[in-house]
Amino acid sequence: MERLCIEFVSVGTHMLSNCSFSPSIHFLQNLLRTMRLHFEQLRLATMLEHKTMETQLRGLYKILNKLKERETKLNERDEALKMKVATRLSNRWEPRVEEANATTNTQLLALRKESQSKMKNVEQVIIDRLETDYGMLCV
Repeated sequence: MERLCIEFVSVGTHMLSNCSFSPSIHFLQNLLRTMRLHFEQLRLATMLEHKTMETQLRGLYKILNKLKERETKLNERDEALKMKVATRLSNRWEPRVEEANATTNTQLLALRKESQSKMKNVEQVIIDRLETDYGMLCV
């Protein structure tokens, strides 16, 4: 492309130097022909460049679509594996957790009953002590 511009300039200046400042029709026709040739070559070069870029973009678009499909398949597989692992873990540990909860609940009930009975004993001891110490005043 650059070479064409240099040739164009060199042809134009060469013709001008031969004409001695009075452009002739022959010179203008040659200049126009050279300019037209240069323009056609430039247009063809840009068209070729445009086509190659378009082809590259199509290829990249196909690659992008394949990668998106692969990503989707991998995400689906990951989700399926997560669900499978979660199901296995819940099946393995859920009975043990329920058993531990049941044991904890029975121990809590036993502790509550024990603490209630101790509180009743403390209450009774306090009432007995008040009656013995202050007898008539508590009535």
